[in-house]
Parts: sequence; C-alpha cells; structure tokens
Amino acid sequence: MRTLILLVLAAFLAVAPLSARAQTAPAPAPVPAPGAPPAASSTIFGLPPNQALAIGVGVLAGGVGMSVLTNGPFATVVGGLAGALIGNWWYATRPTVDARGLPMRQQLSAVD
Repeated sequence: MRTLILLVLAAFLAVAPLSARAQTAPAPAPVPAPGAPPAASSTIFGLPPNQALAIGVGVLAGGVGMSVLTNGPFATVVGGLAGALIGNWWYATRPTVDARGLPMRQQLSAVD
C-alpha cells in the first residue's frame, strides 16, 4: 500500500509541471473616461434581458408551484425545469402589440 501511494504521488508530480504553464499577458483594457458610466452588457448568459427575465420568473414560479403541489425529492427541480421551458416558450410566442389595434384614448385635461 505504501508503494502504491508513493507511485501515485510520483506520477502526480511528474504530470503536474505539464499542466502548469505560463500564460501570455492579455492586452490592457482601455481606460474609460472619468465620469463615464461603465458599459452595460446587452446579454445575460447569451440571452436578451427580457428573455432571461421570462425564464427566471418561470423557474421560480414552476419550482414553487410544483413543490406546493407535490412532496418529493425532485419536485422543485422538475417544476423549475418545466417553468423555464414555459417561460422560454412564452417569450418566443408573445403577441406583438400593434398601435393601430389599440382603442383611442382621449387626453384628459385638468381644465374643462
């Protein structure tokens, strides 16, 4: 057993230098102008923010709903997965609002 441990340790030490290599330094990031707000990312995990919000709300609602309905070890996970799929489907098939289809609204004034 002692020989096996020494053999494994020697193999690890022999392989360790191969996996530890120096990396080249990346180019320095441009410095933003003073007083300028930081650039905001336009995606969240590669999704548009509205789609990420729809999926996140679906995960939360599905997980809570399924854990309330059933008592099991994977109920929350299954509900969250189903909620994510439903949230993504809802985002993909949401109806577009056409301004011409909306009813006319009269502008109200304080003086009549």
